[in-house]
Amino acid sequence: MEEKIIKTKRGQYGRVNVTLPLPVKSSLMDFQKKSGYKKAEFLRLALMTGYLSLSKSIESKDQNIITEITLSQQPART
Repeated sequence: MEEKIIKTKRGQYGRVNVTLPLPVKSSLMDFQKKSGYKKAEFLRLALMTGYLSLSKSIESKDQNIITEITLSQQPART
């Protein structure tokens, strides 16, 4: 995959190609039309919002795992 940097007045961007099931794509595009956002703007926002949500859930899972490991490593009270 060739990495292209896209330079605009608003900053630098990298291109991402994503393949989705057709019903999901259709639903996304319907929602985009209703939202009033331009296609690229809507997809960028959806991707970043999903990324933030996913990263928070992964961090909380990692934190739970770390807590469980820490608790399990403590010596038993007698």
